[in-house]
Amino acid sequence: MGYTREQRAANAKKKAEAGNKNTQKTDTLANNTVQETTKIKSVSKKKLKLEDDVLISVKSNVYGQLIYINHKTGDETRWEEYGEPQSLSVADLRAMKAKQLDFFKENWITILGIDSADDEYDDVTVEEIYDALMISQYYKSDIPDDIGEIFNWSPDKIREILPKLTSSMKTSVIIRANELIENGTLDSISRVKAIEESLNCVLASPKDN
Repeated sequence: MGYTREQRAANAKKKAEAGNKNTQKTDTLANNTVQETTKIKSVSKKKLKLEDDVLISVKSNVYGQLIYINHKTGDETRWEEYGEPQSLSVADLRAMKAKQLDFFKENWITILGIDSADDEYDDVTVEEIYDALMISQYYKSDIPDDIGEIFNWSPDKIREILPKLTSSMKTSVIIRANELIENGTLDSISRVKAIEESLNCVLASPKDN
């Protein structure tokens, strides 16, 4: 049986519409599969649990000597200079949190990672360790792990971030800034001015040498 031009056009339109519906169903199924896979991955990521005997590498953010004494065991940990790493057990850090919280609140120390050869902890991040110890609130994402980064920032960024530092971190920045000015490394007048304004301080100048 023959078809008129109009009938052929109508049939072609129906086939096209049916094809579009099938494509939409396929796309929907694919999207649902991706969403379900994402859910499975997020569920499978368990919160890190740290045993008391796990060793954590911890560095000092203080210029000069920093000493920690575990009130339970009497064990002493001593950092002689800024940036020096020492190993503390999870038990030490939990005791520190219980009785000497300023080590975290004032950012006297920063966690570098797990100091262990155990494969179980190969992929553990610093953020996961902070979460496991429940001290994440004391370590803001915009605060640098290395004070040296600050002196390469733009003056605007310096003015934005430095007022957020803890009092001890501000002191460390001032000490380091003076050292860098005196040895000629920090010679940007705009950065020096931004640091002074942000920390309400007067830094050294080359003529002070």
